[in-house]
Amino acid sequence: MSNQPDKQETVILQERYQLGERHHQTHIKVPFVVTEAYEYMRIQFSYGPQIVDNEEAKPYLEQALLRYFTPEEQTDGKWQDFLPLVNLLTLSVSQEGHYLGCYHHKAATQEIYLSAKTSSLGFERVSPTPSFWELQISLHCMLSRKGFAEICVIGGQQDEVLSH
Repeated sequence: MSNQPDKQETVILQERYQLGERHHQTHIKVPFVVTEAYEYMRIQFSYGPQIVDNEEAKPYLEQALLRYFTPEEQTDGKWQDFLPLVNLLTLSVSQEGHYLGCYHHKAATQEIYLSAKTSSLGFERVSPTPSFWELQISLHCMLSRKGFAEICVIGGQQDEVLSH
């Protein structure tokens, strides 16, 4: 993740989380305070691994076969037929308790752009003003034994309307 701010940008928050199977289907709340007004905010979000290792995926897929398929259907299918198993994390944003949005996208590296002029798909247009903000990482699927998520929030001036 390239978290180098431009010359008129400020890093507001930078976090890295070590994740694993225990985080499967949980949420991580990341509160932070913006202390000055910005014309835009960029939130860089990445996680990995995107693909669960095949041997790590095996017990989950075998369990799913038993749960969701009849015994007759199970004889035809092997757990390998359902590979790859994909981890999926998404990020939502709130300002002062007001939900601004989320974009359910499988990309392991994403950048969310927020401003009064334009915002990324799935997010409201908003002026990044001094206030209480919160990110929420939703771990829809995290079945790798060792994973990570990284967040870098950058505030900037001179908003250029970009296609996000």
